[in-house]
Amino acid sequence: MNDPILSLRVWSYYVLGLGLALFSIPNVVFDIFGIATTDEVWIRVAGLVVVALGIVYAAGARAGHVGAVRASVNARAVAVIGLVGLWITGGPWQLLLFAVVDVLGTAWSWSALRSASTKPAPVS
Repeated sequence: MNDPILSLRVWSYYVLGLGLALFSIPNVVFDIFGIATTDEVWIRVAGLVVVALGIVYAAGARAGHVGAVRASVNARAVAVIGLVGLWITGGPWQLLLFAVVDVLGTAWSWSALRSASTKPAPVS
């Protein structure tokens, strides 16, 4: 659990799955979470953007870029703040469920980064 690249890989799977679901079957996702369904196209647009972000995360993990993990930690922290802010300003409470998942994923990646940075360099 102390591998930052693994944390990003797992996160990319979550993001890709969520994005694909929001793009293709948004009302099923909304029903599962008790959110009012919609026929607006914007949730599918958001799903497409989430898929694109998941592709970037997957590419960073595949390439082993620790910098991508650091960037994802910052991006996910912003997402948590945004989700909580949307809830505070009248959004559905279910946004907090997504914020909790973001907090847990961010904490894992952050902890893995800290653990990896304290390991001594291999001796050649």
